[in-house]
Amino acid sequence: MADIKQEAVDDQQNYSVGNNSDPKNMQELTQYVQTLLQGMQDKFQTMSDQIITRNILLEITIYIFNAQ
Repeated sequence: MADIKQEAVDDQQNYSVGNNSDPKNMQELTQYVQTLLQGMQDKFQTMSDQIITRNILLEITIYIFNAQ
């Protein structure tokens, strides 16, 4: 549970603008959106990798128990 709360804090920091102010022009807005999307993509990739790893470990475990 503590890990989930820490991830939420990390996400808030990752998705905020560097100077904690609203974008003032198109370039700042573009950078903000790119940073936001990159953070989301990184988080999705991490979750995807975790799911794949867990599925592989589950398959190995099932194989080992069935082989006995």
